[in-house]
Amino acid sequence: MPAIQYLFYGLLTDDKLSGQLMESLNAIRKILKIISSDISDRKEYNSYKHGFRIFPVNSFFSIHDHKTGDEMIKWDVKDSMSFMEKNEKTGQIDVVTKLFDTQRDHNMTIMCNNLISNIILIRRSSYQEVEQKVCIVIFKTEDVDKLSKPNVKIQDLKMSMIPINNGN
Repeated sequence: MPAIQYLFYGLLTDDKLSGQLMESLNAIRKILKIISSDISDRKEYNSYKHGFRIFPVNSFFSIHDHKTGDEMIKWDVKDSMSFMEKNEKTGQIDVVTKLFDTQRDHNMTIMCNNLISNIILIRRSSYQEVEQKVCIVIFKTEDVDKLSKPNVKIQDLKMSMIPINNGN
């Protein structure tokens, strides 16, 4: 029995899960990869921790034609934060603006809650003296794909400043 199966479904077999076990385990693997990727991108946390403060940005980012003044691009960035990153080797400083995707974050939180619930409910039922029915979640890959998909038009904006060394 794979460890991932035991962790999220205990001793339940594919027969008891109506033949949906393998699909659910594949979906769980996908959820865990997405979560680990999200958590391992710690640039904004490190930026704050090391003294580059996070600061609010304007509501919109736009680019205008310098001759006509016509707006060429306009992005809504009101649900965002900006932080600075510094490359110690080159001295380049980047101001990175990340947009929050509250719907995706909510969906991922629900998926994590369901994973944790499976772990707890399976263990709890195994310690009961009287056999009880347990409601566990069967995960589907297409649901994971749909619920983890970003819902923002732009992911990150990055403005870079590179020091010019003119012999000094």
